Amino acid sequence: MITQCCVCKKVHASEGWQNLTPARLAAMNGPISHGYCPECLAKALADIESLVNPTAAHQEKKETAAIPLLAAIPGAVR
Repeated sequence: MITQCCVCKKVHASEGWQNLTPARLAAMNGPISHGYCPECLAKALADIESLVNPTAAHQEKKETAAIPLLAAIPGAVR
């Protein structure tokens, strides 16, 4: 199964997350599943955190700002 980021369209490969041309993606065999690459997941969780905790939106945003939110999600992968 091919995993593609639903935001930036990178594809997860054995070498990590990579940008692929549409032709190369079409040449890959297997069904495509969508999820989030680590960078887009961090941004999405930070956006959710700012909605849940609006006072934090005025503070300096850091890439790890979403980590406390992960603790509140049962079964979340860290």
